[in-house]
Amino acid sequence: MEQKYFMKHVYLLSDHDGKREAGGPYGQSQPSCFNRVKMGFVTGCAVGMAAGALFSTFSCLRIGMQGQELMGGIGKTMMQSGGTFGTFMATGMGIRC
Repeated sequence: MEQKYFMKHVYLLSDHDGKREAGGPYGQSQPSCFNRVKMGFVTGCAVGMAAGALFSTFSCLRIGMQGQELMGGIGKTMMQSGGTFGTFMATGMGIRC
């Protein structure tokens, strides 16, 4: 039985000024450090807001909030947890650059 191993190939692309940069097999280049930090922040915001929506909904309903007060409490907690987790993810991606 023959086993096949799939490897990600990284090719070195040459620019017109002699610089070489790593790229993928189809000629795409790697994202810049700023784009990686930005991607980490956006991903962290999405995950933090989803977690904040779950946790704050149950806690606000448990203490008896209703209507506009409930929506305000959920939205505030979603923004806080999204911003916090997004900041930590952006920091982690910045360290990895």
